[in-house]
Amino acid sequence: MALRPAYLSVATAFVACLVTVSVALIPPLHFAYRSVSLHAALETAAAIIALIAATLVFGRFRESGRLNDLALVTALSVLGAANLFFAALPAAIPHIFEPKVATWSAVAGGILGSGLLALAAFAPATPVRHPRGTVVAVFLSFGALLGIIAAIIAGLASELPAGIRPGFVSGELQLEGHAAFLATQIAAAVFLALAAIGFTLKAATRSDELIRWLAVGTTLGAFARINFALFPSLYSQWVSTGDILRIAFYAVLLIGAEREIRAYQRRGAAVAVLEERRRIARDIHDGLAHELAFISAQSRHLTGGAPRTALVQIASAAERAMDESRRAIAALTRPLDEPFDVTLAAMAEELSERLGARLELDLATGVHIPPANREALLRVVREAMTNAGRHGRASSITLQLINGGKLQLRILDDGIGFDPAAEKQPGAFGLTSMRERVQVLGGEFRLLSKLGEGTCIEVIL
Repeated sequence: MALRPAYLSVATAFVACLVTVSVALIPPLHFAYRSVSLHAALETAAAIIALIAATLVFGRFRESGRLNDLALVTALSVLGAANLFFAALPAAIPHIFEPKVATWSAVAGGILGSGLLALAAFAPATPVRHPRGTVVAVFLSFGALLGIIAAIIAGLASELPAGIRPGFVSGELQLEGHAAFLATQIAAAVFLALAAIGFTLKAATRSDELIRWLAVGTTLGAFARINFALFPSLYSQWVSTGDILRIAFYAVLLIGAEREIRAYQRRGAAVAVLEERRRIARDIHDGLAHELAFISAQSRHLTGGAPRTALVQIASAAERAMDESRRAIAALTRPLDEPFDVTLAAMAEELSERLGARLELDLATGVHIPPANREALLRVVREAMTNAGRHGRASSITLQLINGGKLQLRILDDGIGFDPAAEKQPGAFGLTSMRERVQVLGGEFRLLSKLGEGTCIEVIL
């Protein structure tokens, strides 16, 4: 959903309001279609979708243990149960259920579910102390409450009015609702409107697919109830505009559930990748890195302080390989979504400690860099700092990351410096490698150095 949550909810409200006003003011647009099988199918679909969404949110609650998720799963469960037992089953097998009992039980369950949705939209994300016991108590309580509601309505069935009855005005069909029934639809519309506002506010402050779709869905649900107040057809054998908006509400819930499942799958895949990366890092650390450390130590020991070139080269190669293994271990154990400034700081601090140089950091935050470019820039910084410590004998290194019109990365040191125009200088191949890496990124590589005045390497993207 590319649009901002508030914009999307407002757009949904505008379209639903336009449909409602058009149907109210243009009589040919209003219709009431009598179909027992279609009505039963719509009620069954609404019940199933609500229960699926409730099951999904219950999974969220098991992970988070938060009060707002518990309120949401309770609201969706009540809506699903009320639709299933008080609307879908009576619509499918009407000869078993007393029409008044089914209608008013469904009305009461709908108001209760709508009120719980409004509560869930504004409930705080505070942790529940005993999640398992609390959820069992809540489910049993609301299950018993729905049973009590149905029992009370069954006891008063003879005194209850018919919720909806068909009539004819000027020869045209007109569905007429009892005043009490119409009042319940207005009440449910108010609850759903409050829920839409609450979910929209929450979606604007955090990235949550399900909450975004709930904001849209409750907006549609609120206008569906307004349509039922204007043109009653809910919990009857008739299907009208309100039923279309209502099933759209449940369809949006289904979309939100699907998006949430996909988010779970992405998080699961990311966790699996991270675990595999950590396993590889452990293998490198416990195997290759230890062997390289042994080779380096033994080579240095064999030189005995004498200039034995071959052994010194072996030791240097082992040290470079150890650096590479450390870099691989660090890269593999970092979170996949770690900010670039955090990654850069961690690598620079670890390297400066081994080089024995003081490090000063001045890093901009919130810099987004593609993974391939991140790795190239990290290698440039590592090479520049290594040259500063080993060849430049720097005691202090400053690392700057500036995020202005262009991205600028600077590595400054107070070392002995060198003459960039000289044909050969320490770390010449490393300088060439850094320059080539930056060119591949489409950036600009700058080198400023002077004997006795340190070195400054700058990368501009």
